[in-house]
Parts: sequence; structure tokens; C-alpha cells
Amino acid sequence: MPLNPFRYRNLCTLVLVFCLTAQGFTDTDMKKGGWDVIPEKELSAKSPRIDKDAHVEFLFRELKVDDSDASRTTFRYHNRAKIFTEAGVSKWDKIDIAYQTGWRVYSIKARVIYPDGTVAHLDSKDIYKRQIFKDDEFEGFAQSFSFPGLKPGCIVEYKWTESRRYWTPSLTIALRAEWPTWVFNVSVDPYGGMASRISRFNCGVTWDKKGGKYLLSIKDQHAVSTKPQLVARKDFEPFIYMGYASDLDMLNREEYWGYRGGGLVELNKDFVKSKQKVVKDLADRLFKDLNGDKEKMLRAAYDYCTNELTNIESYTEKYTEEEIEELKENDSPKNTINNGYGTRYDINAVFASLAAVAGFNPRLAQVENHDEFTYKEWAVGSFNLSDWAVAIESGDQWRYFDPGSSFLPYEVLNASNSDANAILTDKKFYYIVKTKAPKEGFSRTLRIADVTIDEYGDLSGSIKIRHTGYSSISRKRLFVAMTPKEREEYILENIWKNRLPRATIENFRTKYESDREGDLQLFYDIKIPGYADVAGDRLVLNPSLFEQGTLPLFRDEERVEPIGFNYHAKVQDKVTFSVPEGYQMESEKSVQSLVDGQVVTRKSIAQYDEATNTTIFQRLYELKLLKVLGQYYSIVRQEFETLNAEDAVPLSFVKGTGLAAN
Repeated sequence: MPLNPFRYRNLCTLVLVFCLTAQGFTDTDMKKGGWDVIPEKELSAKSPRIDKDAHVEFLFRELKVDDSDASRTTFRYHNRAKIFTEAGVSKWDKIDIAYQTGWRVYSIKARVIYPDGTVAHLDSKDIYKRQIFKDDEFEGFAQSFSFPGLKPGCIVEYKWTESRRYWTPSLTIALRAEWPTWVFNVSVDPYGGMASRISRFNCGVTWDKKGGKYLLSIKDQHAVSTKPQLVARKDFEPFIYMGYASDLDMLNREEYWGYRGGGLVELNKDFVKSKQKVVKDLADRLFKDLNGDKEKMLRAAYDYCTNELTNIESYTEKYTEEEIEELKENDSPKNTINNGYGTRYDINAVFASLAAVAGFNPRLAQVENHDEFTYKEWAVGSFNLSDWAVAIESGDQWRYFDPGSSFLPYEVLNASNSDANAILTDKKFYYIVKTKAPKEGFSRTLRIADVTIDEYGDLSGSIKIRHTGYSSISRKRLFVAMTPKEREEYILENIWKNRLPRATIENFRTKYESDREGDLQLFYDIKIPGYADVAGDRLVLNPSLFEQGTLPLFRDEERVEPIGFNYHAKVQDKVTFSVPEGYQMESEKSVQSLVDGQVVTRKSIAQYDEATNTTIFQRLYELKLLKVLGQYYSIVRQEFETLNAEDAVPLSFVKGTGLAAN
């Protein structure tokens, strides 16, 4: 069966709610349910040990990995944390246990030890599901557990087991968690059928090998970075990697890429199955009336894969999560076509097979993921060029496709795979190539507002927004799992109320929200009481309606981590303000601003039309660079502070006749 790495895409989280029973605090009670007695130094801790500003610290984390079974990998987790502040209490209103399609999560146990010595245990019957979102995209379904009555001084402890019903020739373990960790123990029982080796990255940890297992214990580990605009965490945060090979020498740096190329040759044999009868019959049907036009045939294959095959790793209304867990895995394009569903990898394999029938030379490409790890030739491991795409040979060029990813238009890769390094191979050689960068201006957001300000400073009017490129794709992925009402609530809370708490919207509607090719469009009416300040005969307002109240993006004084953005964003705003009769703009008829930095550009102009008593404000924002080294943080911070300051410059309107001087 072909290796299927794409089961690592959608995250789901278990949400559990406590049904608690208080009990006396004795060693016997502490051991109930198979728990260990908590050390006295943890019980008596009054403040964080590793980071004085931490609201919570993990006292103990443990991960036991059983990778010995060729059909599955099992992970056993055990976490214990102490809450030190009220802010920590609010952060721990629920705990998310992430899992993905193809995983089974079970044996979930949890308890809380209160400062007064009482112990309460989770009642597993209260498990329920929800949806989770991350970075403005739908990530999967969630189940989570809550600890009622939490207060500073509580210790929360929980453990669970994950069983993944597939095996891959690699294993990556991040060493840092959301909060600082006193002790983190790792045990890995490797697969015995192949040679194995553990490597460390961005750290100097050491491990032992006893009884065939790899053992690691780390003390006083800092938390993962929470700085804004972080990508490629593996570029700078510590992790360990276990790789397998038929020959241990193949895991050496000198041999590795040849080994990867050879593995890719074998994967292609299962990936492209143009001679299967089911594939050929489907191709005959799809290409029947296309008169041998190869480009039309390729497009027909893409449309079939994106419209007719259900991706079970993305949100779908066709199957419930329980039904997906029971679906049979596909081991060839034939099964995917017959079943009508598949993983991202499965769907891409069908597309490659149909492309081969159409006369193209398709290949599986392993592609750099900008969000995971920046390609480095010396880095040995599957995390290096960790993603996948279909490469189609076209003359002396390669074209790249990914119909298995949701909402990607024809011949567009995910932002994390665009303008990225990739490995391709033929029967004898491997090649490091570069995927195509999006065309200039691919990802635009056009925001239009037509609003009226009354004499009390209240704003009302209409909003129209069009998203293109990656701006559109990311929001479609966000909206796909939401009802229309949930979309409206999301826009209100995340786009408006976080900046302008008194804002309300109504008559919300969308267009092309489920269309792979169309630009996502949003329409709604808006009201913001007191948007303009009334000062005697003056109205003072911020013309940058879509940015008013936005805090500076970079607020830390110093930073060492690299700065990253997902794609080259371009945002255009046009806001038309109508003010009450008798009010005129108290400045020149045209007010302009320019911020032209190394990372961002911002241009704006406010023009007053005396005949219509309206002001048209236009703003253009463009991101120039996607990645900046941490050593240049001060430059980036200054540019964004200047940008933010310009977005806060107000205009004033005075009641009377004629224009007043500045």
C-alpha cells in the first residue's frame, strides 16, 4: 500500500467536560485511577520555576511511542501542570487534545488537585465534540476537557493514548510545549524491521538506548515561542527526528538524498496507475468529446478530482467523523475512483493517473513546506521537503498541481508550497527544482465601504469585500465548516468587535464561498455608534475604517526568531464618507500619505468633494517580503509602527462655510 503522509493535515481536538466529585486528600486518593502520588515539591510550589512571567508551567510531561508495529504507531501521553495566576485559570478553561483523521484517541483520564487538597476526576461520559479553527482556517472537529472551579494553585493532570493505523518511515517529536516544562521524558520503541537513528535539531540533548528503546529526559525546557508571524518553527525550535532505512548508511548525509530519490521512484510506481481498467474507463468518459486536446483533458481530470472525489481529510458534509473512521483505506487510484473518496494523496494519485492517460508525464514531487521547515541540503529527515504535489512535464518546464487540497484553483499550489524547493526523480537521477511562484498581485483584498456619519458621530452604511488568491482560499477553508450565521458572527467578532466593540452588522451574505475558482465576496450592512468624536462644531473621525483600533503587530522590544508571512498580500480600501449638511473637511481638499519601507508599502489619499459633501479615502497596503531574519527585527517593527500610526491619523470636519486652514 502506498505511503500516505497526508493523514497529518486536519487537526481535531477532544473536548471533555468534568463531572467532579470532591474527596479527601490522601496518598490512597491520589493513587486512585492508576495515578502516581504527586511529589511534595510540585504540591508546594507557589510560583513558576522556569519563567517568572509564566501563568502555568508543566510540572511533568511524558511521551511513550510504540513504533514497533508495521501497521500502526501508538503514542501514550501524560501531562501534569500547575496554575499560578488568574490569567492561567482563564487559559485553562479547556484542554485540547489534538488528533487527526486515521488516529484513534482513547483511555482519556484527567483529574484536578485543588489547593485545599480535594481531588476530582473526569467522568468520561461527558465527552462532546466541537469544531476548531486555527490561523483563520478550519482545522477539524474538537473534543476537549474542562476543569470547573479552577483557581491559582490547582494542579491539573491528564493522560491519553493515540493509535495511528498507519506506519511511516520517520518520526518527529517537538521538545517544547505551550508552557515551560520542568521534566519531559520521551521513550521510543522503534520498528525492528529496519535500521533506525535519532537525530537532534536546534538543541544539544542526549539520549540513551536501553533494551532496544531510545530514552530521553529533559529538564527546565522553555515554552514554544508565541511571537507573532512565526513560520517554519523547525528552523529554530528544538526537536528530535527518528528515521528508518533498509541500510543505516542511507541515513547518513552523504547517502541520504540518493536514498530519498530512490524511495520516490518506488512511490511513483504506486502513485501513477494509468493502466488500471477503472482509470482507463474513467478517462474515456471524461475525454470523450475533447478531440485529443491535451490541455482540455488535463483540466477535465482536475475538475473531476476536485468536484467528484470527497477529500476525507478536509471538512465534508458527506460523512460524519465516525463514518470516516470506518471507511476503508484506498491502496490504489482504482479504489479511490470506485469509493468516491480519498485522502489528499489518494486524490492526487487519481489526477496523476488520468494525466498519464492523457499523454502527459506526471510525477510525484516532494515539496518544501514553508510553514514547517526551510529546505537545507544538510538536514537529513522527511521533515525536509515534507509536502507533496503532482508535477506535470511541459517541454523543459514542470507544472505543479494539488487537486487533493481544498479550494485550490487549477495549477495553484498552497501558499506554503509555492516558490518552494522540491525533489523530482526519474529512474536514474534526482533533481532539486523550484515550484512556481504566484503571479504578482495574486492575493488581493478589496474592501469598499459607503457610509454616513450623522451629527452625533454615529456611522451606518454598507460593506463589500472581495478576496482573491490565497486571501480567498484561506477564508473559504474557514467558512466551509460554518453555517451562514456562524460566518456572520465570526466576521463581527474577529473583524470588527475586536477593534470597535460597539459595531453591529446585519444582512450578511456571501458569494462563491464554496466555489474553487471564484473570488470570495462578502456583503453586509454596518452600524458603529459614536464612531466619530463630536467636539463642539467639529466631527473628528478616522478615515481608515478597516484599520481603526488595530494594535501594532510587533510589540516586543527584542526578538531573535525569524519573521514570516504566508503570502504576498495586497489590500486596497475605498471608504466613502458622507457627513451632515453644513460640515466640511477642515484641511486641504486632498490629504496624502506614503510609507515605503523594505517590508511594507502603504499609500493613502483622502479627497473631499465639496459638491457632494463626501470624502473618499483610498488606501493601498502591500507586503514586499515574506521572510526576514530576526536580526532585522528593529527595522520590521519600526515599519509596522509607522504603518499603524498612519492608519490612526484622523480627519476633522467643521460646521460652517468655507474651508478652514490647517
